[in-house]
Amino acid sequence: MFELILRSQLFLILIIALNVALIIYLLIKEKINVEYSLIWFFALIFAAIIVVSKKFLLFLTSLIGAKLPASTLAYLGFTFIFFVLIYFSTRISILSNKLKKLIQYTAFLEKKQKELEKRKNNQSTPIKNKDL
Repeated sequence: MFELILRSQLFLILIIALNVALIIYLLIKEKINVEYSLIWFFALIFAAIIVVSKKFLLFLTSLIGAKLPASTLAYLGFTFIFFVLIYFSTRISILSNKLKKLIQYTAFLEKKQKELEKRKNNQSTPIKNKDL
């Protein structure tokens, strides 16, 4: 059966290591939440296990019915990206709904504030002579 050549394995491990370094950098700069970084760390650890363990990769290749281990890696990558897209879509939808409610509440408060200011201004106007 086909195997990943050493050069491909080293290249993939280098890419994984660079991604780990990038995530650590983003965590230090507070550009990524710990929640998301954990997802990426687990995905990268799983990818490293697949790349390093030839037997596990061949097992996954036969399990999904692929002909080449590279096809398995591509399939797993696309599947992971698909789930990440669904996850982020749900997070964006939730945040969008929260933002809409926040905007509506802010508009409501601004309207109430204007009404109170108008009422205050109407009560503080001095009485004119002709009103007597």
